[in-house]
Amino acid sequence: MSTASNLTYVIAGVAVTALLLAASIYLRNEDRAFRETAVRAEATVVARADTHWRDNNGDDQYEKYDVYQLTTATGEAVRFNSPISATQPRREIGARAMALYAPGAPSNARLDDESRGLMSRILLWCSPIGLAFSAVFFLIGARSRRARLERASS
Repeated sequence: MSTASNLTYVIAGVAVTALLLAASIYLRNEDRAFRETAVRAEATVVARADTHWRDNNGDDQYEKYDVYQLTTATGEAVRFNSPISATQPRREIGARAMALYAPGAPSNARLDDESRGLMSRILLWCSPIGLAFSAVFFLIGARSRRARLERASS
């Protein structure tokens, strides 16, 4: 592997790491801003929404979403779907959970435990992995360059 190709891998690794860090920071800030202005309300599972599709093999696939209902501070009843789907429902109908909603957009509510903070943390933990890969390719490139220089000088 040439030094130039190793350098390309290092640059790509650093770029990917920078993108992961930027995405992590963006999601963290967006979640923090939402939580600062969001209104908390108790939501109740009132129904299930099913999604059906066929995969590449033609097999039927199903996902279930919990449908929640909350009452806003103004007394308006609002329904929203959980963005997390599963083959089995997460909660029983009638179960309660805390939800957050923006005062101007209660139909875009989300459960308090479904914040984007988790994705931010996952991306943040992936960043050191990207840096580690960059360092490995850098060291491989430096070692192969040194070996070539030693062979050339002998």
